[in-house]
This record gives sequence, C-alpha cells and structure tokens, in this order.
Amino acid sequence: MRGTVSAPRRLHLAASTRVLLAMTSVLAVAVLVLGATAYSITVRTLTAQVDSELQAEAHAYSAALRSAPETEAVSDATRAYLQGRAVTGSGRDVVLSVTFDSGHTMSNSDLRLERAPDNAAVRTPIRRQSFSTVTVAGDAYRVLSVPVYAKAGRVATFQAAIAQASFQDAAGSIALTLAAAGLIALAIALPLSYFATRGSLQPLTHMARDAAEISHAQPGRRIDYEGPDDELGSLAESLNAMLARLERSFEDQRQFVADASHELRTPVAVIRGNIELMRSTNIGDADREQALAMISDEACRMTRLLDDLLSLARFERGGARHFQPLSAQTLLEEARARARAAGSVNVDLTAGCDAWIDGDPDLLDQAIANLVRNASEHAGDSGHIRLACNLDGTSVVMSVTDDGPGIAEEDLDRIFDRFYRPPGQPRAGESAGGAGLGLAITRRIIEAHGGTVRAENAQPTGARFVVTLPASSEQMSGGNL
Repeated sequence: MRGTVSAPRRLHLAASTRVLLAMTSVLAVAVLVLGATAYSITVRTLTAQVDSELQAEAHAYSAALRSAPETEAVSDATRAYLQGRAVTGSGRDVVLSVTFDSGHTMSNSDLRLERAPDNAAVRTPIRRQSFSTVTVAGDAYRVLSVPVYAKAGRVATFQAAIAQASFQDAAGSIALTLAAAGLIALAIALPLSYFATRGSLQPLTHMARDAAEISHAQPGRRIDYEGPDDELGSLAESLNAMLARLERSFEDQRQFVADASHELRTPVAVIRGNIELMRSTNIGDADREQALAMISDEACRMTRLLDDLLSLARFERGGARHFQPLSAQTLLEEARARARAAGSVNVDLTAGCDAWIDGDPDLLDQAIANLVRNASEHAGDSGHIRLACNLDGTSVVMSVTDDGPGIAEEDLDRIFDRFYRPPGQPRAGESAGGAGLGLAITRRIIEAHGGTVRAENAQPTGARFVVTLPASSEQMSGGNL
C-alpha cells in the first residue's frame, strides 16, 4: 500500500498580524541597510584619511631627501630621517620602510614589511606610487609604496604602512552603535505599529461585522462608516452601492414572482373550472366546445406569458450582442407593413428620415412591433397610428402616436413596469387579456441598445411613445452606409 504525502499546512494569520509582520520586516531591513551603509561609508572615509596620511609621510620623506646635502648618500639621509620617525607603540603608529634595490632595508620599526609574502612592491621594481593591503604576523596593513629616485636613477622603494585594525575598529564601533540604536527603535516601533495597525484595520472589522449582520430580514441596512474619504471610505461606499443593487434585485425578484403567480393564477383557475365542467355528465356539446375554446385561449395566454417571461429573463441576464447598421425608416416601414397585414389598416408613416442606428434587427423589430400593437389596441378600428422618425444631433428619434384615450398622468412613469395595469383602464402595454409585459420588454430592448423610451400624451388626444437611440457611428463620421 502506497503512502500518501499530505500537503503542507498553510499558516493562516490575521490581516492585522500580516500587516504588523510586514511593517516589522521593512523596519528591520531598513535598520540592517542603514548599519551596512554607515559601516561602508565610515570605512571608505577612514581609508581615505589613512591614504592622505600615508601620502603626507611620502611627501615628508621626499622633502627630507631633497633638503639633505648633495654630498650625503641617500642611505645616510634615509637613516637620519627614519631615526627621527621611530614608532611609539600606539595603534596609529606609521611604519616606515625603505628597501633599496641592492636588497638592503631600513625601517623605523621591528615590523618587517619587506618579508610579507603579499608585499610585491619590494620584489618587483615599481615606477609609480600604489596602495595595497599587506598581511604581517596575522595583521592587515594599509601600505603606500613609492619609488625613490636619485641622480643616477631609481635606487629604492619607500613604503609607509598603518594597521587597518586602527580604523576598522572605529567603523565597527559606529556600526554597532547604529545597530543598537536600530534595535531600540525597532523595539519602540513594534508596539506602536501594533496599535497603529489595529486602529487602521478597525473600520474593516466593523464593516465585516455589519456585512455579516445584514440579511433578508434587514435588506435596507447599510454599512456604517464615519471615517475620512479614503480607500476605506471608497470600499464602504462601493459595498453600500452593491447592497442597494442587491436590495433592488431582491425586491424586483419578489415582485416578479408575486406578479407572475398572480397572472398565472387566473388562467389556471379558468382551465381547472372548465375541466371540472367538462367532467359533468349533463353538459351539452355546445357548452363542451365553449369550455374547450376557453381552455385553448387560456393555454395560449399562458404560453405568451411564459414567452414574455423568457424574453425578460434573457435581457436581465445580458451578454454580448452583435449589432449592425440599420435604417430607422426601413424599421418603421416594415412595422407599418406588418401592422396592416394584421388588420391595422390605419397606420401611416408621416415623416421619414435618412438616419441609421447600430442594433439587432430582430430585437428592434420586436420593440417597435410591441409599440405599434399597443397603439392599435387602444386606438380602435377607426383610429389612426402615425409613425415618424428624425435625426436630432447624434440621436435618432422614432415615435408611435395613436389617437386613443391617452394615458393618465400618474401612470406615465409606471407604464413600462412589468405586469402593470392602470386601475380601471385597459392600457398597460397589452390588451385586457395580455400579461402586461410588452412595454417592459420594449424598454429592456431599447436600453440594451443604449437608448431610452418614454410615454407622453399627444394633443388633442391619444398617446405617444418616443424611442431615442444613438445614431450609427459610421453616420456620425460621415461614412456611407
């Protein structure tokens, strides 16, 4: 049996702990970088000072040689100079050494620089001064090597050396001091960061608590935030806006279910009543045919209702749509032809226009057909329906006007609501036997095309539905459509 290897468990930390750890890590890294930088700068500065001191020694030795009598040999002048520069045993003593090309060496110290394995300047004649690090008896020395010239040419190599420990210790002390100060600052900053982090994240904790307490029983409750208008304020505002949209969505869903149930209850009751009537033994053939006709009518009504509900659900779901340039006048002409074919002979296109829109032809045909059907139902057999369109700047305006009874002023804002029927009036976007969804579907189609639709009363009588859609982008750019 093969053993299974379990995945490593991830360490789950609170947000405040993660933020605190991040702040502490950044501060610790900053202290380390500061200490390393200070140490490096200090070493570089002290090294430059030591180099200047060594060069001063070389200049002093050169001046001593130039001031010596011409009859005095270089070796004698060197011996006299070195005797005056004997070391005192302090940490900042400068070790001086002159190695002649003949192999003889003079020094002001017992330290034998010329014997160091890594002191190449005394083994290979040099032509210009150079700095190097030489290790003698386990100690590192900063060494300046300068060639010595006499009248006959090069005669020796002058070297001045200072132990590196003398200034490295000073740099280390500075680094340790900075590190100690950094640790003290870190110890002080840690609790301060903890309280600052908790204070900064406290509004998030309150928002999470408020969001957890919001339920269907309290759909109108919102997240309380009284802080500044910062990122947390934007988050609270976004969450409240989302809650408002969810509340509207839940309310629309409840209203939709209630309205749909109410609309379906009537045809179901009619169908059940007629079925019970047909089961009666003393029903006549005429009554049976009438009951079957009523069942068929109610079944058709339920089918139309379900189709409309499916259309609304499809629009609510949204999704990508593929639009194409369409002639507004052609859409109205086709709507007029279909209305006349259906028996609405009094449909006229009173004003046409050379305007184009981008849209789905089937959906826009459905939207205009709903408006024309609604106008035909309320204009009556002797009424007239007038279709018109015009180009208004960057918008195409199409209208459907009837000469029916018009719409009550208090119903103009609600005429496009789903299942809405004005009290005591047949006008609701469908006939009395309809579901009241035609105008609601029309509004969703027009809004899906980036337009608007509104209802108003015409003069002297009747109702007018005005559709405003963006003109085609190609028409606005002057292209040929």
